[in-house]
Parts: sequence; structure tokens; C-alpha cells
Amino acid sequence: MSVSREEARRIIEEARRIKDVLYAGRPALLVVSHVLGYLIPDSTEVSRTATNTAAVGPKALYINPDFWSSLTATQREFVLAHEGLHYALSHPEFQKRCSQPLLANIAADCVINEELLRHFDRSALGEKFYRDMVNAETLHEFLLRLAPLCNIPESKVPSEDWFRRATLEEIYSYLVWFSSRCPRFIVEGRGRWRHLPPDDVKPGDMPGGRRNLGADLSKPGDIVERLVRRLRPAIDWREKLRDLIGAVAMGEPISTWKKPSRRHPDYPGYYFYGAPRITLLIDVSGSITSKVLSRFMTEVRSLCEEVNIDHLNVIYWSTEVVRVMERVPPSEVETVVEVAERLPAGGTNPAPALEKSLEYADIDAGIILLTDGIFSDAARDEVYSKASLAANSYGRALYVFTESRADDYIPSDLWDKVMIPPDEG
Repeated sequence: MSVSREEARRIIEEARRIKDVLYAGRPALLVVSHVLGYLIPDSTEVSRTATNTAAVGPKALYINPDFWSSLTATQREFVLAHEGLHYALSHPEFQKRCSQPLLANIAADCVINEELLRHFDRSALGEKFYRDMVNAETLHEFLLRLAPLCNIPESKVPSEDWFRRATLEEIYSYLVWFSSRCPRFIVEGRGRWRHLPPDDVKPGDMPGGRRNLGADLSKPGDIVERLVRRLRPAIDWREKLRDLIGAVAMGEPISTWKKPSRRHPDYPGYYFYGAPRITLLIDVSGSITSKVLSRFMTEVRSLCEEVNIDHLNVIYWSTEVVRVMERVPPSEVETVVEVAERLPAGGTNPAPALEKSLEYADIDAGIILLTDGIFSDAARDEVYSKASLAANSYGRALYVFTESRADDYIPSDLWDKVMIPPDEG
């Protein structure tokens, strides 16, 4: 049903009045009120087809009249402030740059709603409205309920407090990692959904679409629809590297005028001080070609430089630890490749290297294991045990292998796994 001119004019006028008084009693929202002036009234579209709720694009604000009429006065203020912050922080542009725009929107919703909840009375918003939105509490609860269905340990789900303090990029990176571990889900129709998988859903019901899950699309911030209505993608190994390295912080960021931002040259960049947050375990047993090793290390160097990680730990191994290089600058990784080619080759057993990696473990750090994945010289139980211990000691763990018939010595529930295709070797 189309929207009459009178109905659209009435809703836009109501939005304009709210915009003008949004900051009353909330001085921090004065800037949001000012930003909304760029959208209301001239760039506001009232439509039943553009959105089910309310949304903002690079140049316009969209409001569904049915959704608007269902809100209380306080809820309308919150919704407008929410969309205004999306616009002010350029989140539509951020989504376009992301490989998973729906996950980027969830991360942005969480960050924005947590900020707004500091300025709005939760009781005035209503408990149902609060539970329908994406915030630290609801996102944490949803992922905790979903994790067992994806064989993800509960220890790998960040705390509610972490979601409350994390940046947009950190939450997005985590959601990309989490969703890549989920089996295939099918979400159909407009059935109602409680935002959390029901207690009677078992892991066996989920893969292959044996049970279809409905989502209530009429409410804002429906995390079920936007998180699991997707097919598991074939992720390039470079993307896996980018996700891990981008999520690993190097201590506290300190602004410096000496190193300008890559994206915004007029502003200072950030230099991260602290202990190395990435440990590389490189197989030099002879099964990894120099071409693969060079391509892999070049990619690592590029990503480290992109996020200003200035050093990392490298452990070379075959059936034992061959060499350890601590605090290696990313700019020297090409030299490291040359060094690795001169190391003695041997069998393939990652257990000693995994044990050595524990010396550098940290819950905020990441570990990356590169090998062909054929551990004929190793005892499976030993490797599996060491790999489990290492993954639980680090915040993120990535297993990069080169053979499609790689032995299953590395636990899939603790390590991300990705293959470098043969044609790249």
C-alpha cells in the first residue's frame, strides 16, 4: 500500500520536531540533532517498500510509516538518534567497503545502541524494544546460544563487557570469524523469532537446511536474520589472514604526528606499543615451496604494515624447532624467507613448535600455523593436544595448509582452517 502525501508530510513533520528537541536533557546528542538537519525534512522518504523499519543511506533517511506508528515518543527519539549516528559516523560507506555488509551493520548497530543507551532511560524505551535491538547484552546472549550449534567453544565468545567496549572494527572482525564457522542456515518467510535459537533446536537439525528458521523482520536490529541468512562462503586464505591480523591489537594505540594515517593523510596515524601479538609457525620441512612461502610472508608483511604492527615472532620448524626469531620487523620478512630457504629440511611434526609458541601466548594475541598439513612423522594425539592448548592460550588461531588431503591433526573447533590453492604454489 502506497503512502499518501498527507501521511508522509505528517511523519516528516513529527521527525523534524523530534530532531529539534532531541538534545533536551541530553547535551551529548546536540551534534546528532545537528546532523539530522541534513536529512530532515528535505532528504527524508516515508515508504513501506524502502525499509521495514527505519534506515539511513549516504544521502537519505527512510521511515516505514507502519513501524513509526508502532513506536512511543521516546522510542521515536531513539530511532532517529540511531539513524543520525549511522549517518554522522559514515557507516553506510563503511558497509560498502566490507566483504560482509550485513555483519558490518550488526557491528555498527551494537556500537551505536550502546552509546545511545547511556543517554536514554531503558525503562522508558520498554523491555521489548530493548530486547529487539542489537546491543552488547542481546548480541552476547545470541552468540552464546548459537555457538554450540556451530561447534564453537563458549570460551571463544567474548563477554558482554567486551562487546560494550569494543570498536566497530573489532566487533565486525569477530562476527566475520564467527559466521564463517557456522554451518549452512536457511531463513525463510516472515515467521516470528525470539532472537535466540529455541532450546529444542539441536546441532543435527541445523546443517543442510533440515529445519527452516523464521525471523521476525518487522523489528529493528534483528540479529538472527542478518547473521545467519547466508550461505557459508568460500573464503580466500588472504581474507582469513586479514581477519586475524586486523583483530589483533598491539597494546594501546598512541597518536603520533610523525606517522600520518594511510586513509586520511591530514590526520595523525596510530602507533601501537607493546609485546608482539602475532606468532608465525612456519614449516620448513621441505614440503613448502619457496613460492608459497614468499607469497604467504609478503601477504603477512603487507597486512602488518597496514595496521601498523611493527614486529612479530616467527618459529621455523620441521620435526623440531629449527629457529626462533623474536620481534621480527614486517619489513624484513623477505629476508626471513631467504633465511628459511637455507634452513635444514626434515620431517613434519608441529608439536614442538606449538609447545614453543606457548611462550608468546596471550589472550589478545594470534597464532598462525603454515604447513602442508601432512604430519606423517607425528603422533596425532600429541599434535592434537598441543594444538588445542595453543589455540586456547591465544585469542585467535589460524591454520593455513597447502594440501587438500591434509591430516586432521588440528582441532577444527579451535582453529580457523584455510587452504592455499595448488595453483598459487
